[in-house]
Amino acid sequence: MHILPDSPTLPAPSVAHWLSRNWLPLFLIVWGLFNLLPWLAPLLMQIGWRSLGEALYLIYAPLCHQLPQRSYFLFGPQWSYSLAEIQAAWQVSDNPLVLRQFVGSPELGWKVAWSDRMISMYTGIWLWALLYWPLRGRIKALSYWGLVLLTLPMIVDGGSHTISDFAGIGQGFRYSNDWLAALTNNAFPASFYQGDALGSFNGWLRLITGALFALGAVWFVLPRVDSDPPIKRHQPGLPILTSLAVALALVGCASPAAPTALDDMDRMMQRHTAPLPAEYASLTSPITVDAESLAAGRSLYETSCVACHGEQGSGDGPAAAALDPPPPPINHTVHMLSDAYLFYRISEGGGFDPFNSAMPAWGEHLSETERWLLVSYMRSLDDPGMMGGGMMGGGMMDNHGSGMMGDRGMMGSGGIWLWGILGYGLVLLLAAAFIVAAVWLVRRQGRGKTAE
Repeated sequence: MHILPDSPTLPAPSVAHWLSRNWLPLFLIVWGLFNLLPWLAPLLMQIGWRSLGEALYLIYAPLCHQLPQRSYFLFGPQWSYSLAEIQAAWQVSDNPLVLRQFVGSPELGWKVAWSDRMISMYTGIWLWALLYWPLRGRIKALSYWGLVLLTLPMIVDGGSHTISDFAGIGQGFRYSNDWLAALTNNAFPASFYQGDALGSFNGWLRLITGALFALGAVWFVLPRVDSDPPIKRHQPGLPILTSLAVALALVGCASPAAPTALDDMDRMMQRHTAPLPAEYASLTSPITVDAESLAAGRSLYETSCVACHGEQGSGDGPAAAALDPPPPPINHTVHMLSDAYLFYRISEGGGFDPFNSAMPAWGEHLSETERWLLVSYMRSLDDPGMMGGGMMGGGMMDNHGSGMMGDRGMMGSGGIWLWGILGYGLVLLLAAAFIVAAVWLVRRQGRGKTAE
């Protein structure tokens, strides 16, 4: 009797094998979620889940300048607003660290958590990758020079914007674009030349140049990951250089905003989480909040505070422009702070570390009751459209400082860096995963072809 040999047992598919076959849909899912979250922020603000919405603005703050005049808005009458419209609805300021704090209002809608350029860049990568999927194996990878040519328009556009902004937000040559109006003999409406809103020259350039960069990134990397020819032995570094170049371009586009955003937030948190002296630490307000006490507090505020902090507490009083550091926007930041802290700051002023401001020590001029009346009135100045302290959020803390924003909370002293690192680290993690996947897949493919 003839005995048939045992059939060879095929090895079970490994995780690596599954990843090598499904890396593109996996990338689309992960990158898609990364691009979806900024759009959830205005939705959460609209339905009243303010804390979660502000957390998303905060997480994405290190990745983008988040200037409202260069952002899209949802749930309002317009997709975007000019700088003048933002200033009219909120406060007159050309300080980008102040402007970026405006996230919207029920009247204007709520801004997406990153700017129009970030949308065109990062969402563009997802869209181009999705379009690439059915064309896999039929498209030759873009050359290095091709990547440079597709990236150069964004570098020129972003670089000229940066140079222009040195003259002040809303004042540089890229805001008025008078040079373009002269070149085109004013062939287009004035709204096309001036500003950054959707439909303007600047708005279109940010969309187009970001989309071109995204096309270059996808066209340069994805066909190389899918490439059929083996990697030659004298080119072992090509996959690494390919993936690293695109990853660094992605991260580099976001990184200039990160130090500014994190430093701004950290300085504010250093002030807001400064240890309270023992004589203030356990104090609570004795004031019953009613119409009478608020009227008394308002009278004191108008006499003692309006000159610097402004009528609405936005930090835009007539004396504010000459102050360094500028007055904080107390119409929001008070809700991150305990009554004891507010009473302490009013009483002692800001002439010492870590505050170092021009705020007088009102304890020398106002009675204890008057200072408590000021605390109560300041809490009535809430502005839900603003995130105080460089995107730190609000409404997350109880009056005794034990909430998320307190000195013991998630976003207290040093905690702001944790959120910033988490947000910026998300992009770094995605970029690193993309590098590792591309290197591993291409080198594995090359070894397999060589063995054949």
